[in-house]
Amino acid sequence: MPPTAKSHGYRRTNAISRVDAALARLSQAVPQIKKNVLSACAQTVADDDVIQEGEAELLRTIADALDCPVPPFVQSQETSAPVAPEA
Repeated sequence: MPPTAKSHGYRRTNAISRVDAALARLSQAVPQIKKNVLSACAQTVADDDVIQEGEAELLRTIADALDCPVPPFVQSQETSAPVAPEA
């Protein structure tokens, strides 16, 4: 049976629900676990040495869900690489 738009919608909704559940569980973790998760996410986003706007926003959304908000990424005027303030 070929996939339909309806089945894709269900899978997407199910996937989002699973991510929400995982983030809710992680938000209850000790700070070091949250730090490790965010560090892994940041390394993944920066792996290609280019941080796209959507990647930065997703990272910020995950951090916010873990009650560890990070400031917005700022575009340096001298270079094209985004720069995040040190915490």
